[in-house]
Amino acid sequence: MGEQEQKTETDAEAVERYREIQKEGHHTLPYKEFLRAKELGIELPEADPVFELGTDCRRPVSVAMPKGLPLEGCYRIPTKLIEQTFVIGDNALLLAALGQLEEPFIPVWIPDEYEGYSWTKLPTVESMEMATGRTLHGAPFGGTRGLTCVDSIVLTAHTSDGKVHSGHVCLAAGEPVLWCSGGSQTIYVTPEARTRLRPTQVLPYLGVDSDDAAWAARATVMLDDFWLVCGSDREAIRLAILERLETLVSQWEAITRTRDNVVTIRTRDGSELELRPKR
Repeated sequence: MGEQEQKTETDAEAVERYREIQKEGHHTLPYKEFLRAKELGIELPEADPVFELGTDCRRPVSVAMPKGLPLEGCYRIPTKLIEQTFVIGDNALLLAALGQLEEPFIPVWIPDEYEGYSWTKLPTVESMEMATGRTLHGAPFGGTRGLTCVDSIVLTAHTSDGKVHSGHVCLAAGEPVLWCSGGSQTIYVTPEARTRLRPTQVLPYLGVDSDDAAWAARATVMLDDFWLVCGSDREAIRLAILERLETLVSQWEAITRTRDNVVTIRTRDGSELELRPKR
């Protein structure tokens, strides 16, 4: 029910509505409405559990609820923790999906409006830690993101029941730097991510919106180039550079670039083309 409707609903109308819900035998009413029904003399069952795996069901790397695992076997990510940094939700989900853990670690987010129901009383994720190994390659990716390949990533979750869930993953999100004032964020990958994950699973963490087809296509090429450099296959890199240059400039003979990013192209007929950055 919308907020405006709630403001104008009389007690008699509310009673009628709650009686209909009582007949149905189940509902997803926020806890405040559950209490209001009780105050009006209508005993309702608790709401059906409402939750999301992780903190954003739209994330492309997802985790499925293990068969037979009840909600009480999951870990709740408190909203206040997400408000401090959204990275906690991302990395908790990545640990669950990619970590190959010995025992289930399933992070869930429950909207605060359901606080009070018995099924919301779950152990919580208290903190997330990330440890990365040796850097293999790093590059900027778009305006506010960076992509860094390292030889290992370990994510660790500390939970309120005193447990520690830790595992190796191939993708993780770094803490944003001055995000509120247009800062930056680094996404970390290991070489395994190239074969284990599809580009469409990596690119959204780099701020690439699949609805922007032109940017998504360009970003896919950038990611392919990134993996090429990470592979350290010099011949493959050389061939990729030549192929790209032939596509952009036919009959080129030499290309130079200054520190100011001025590009000069000399073609086989001796002519030159100078390309200067826009000011």
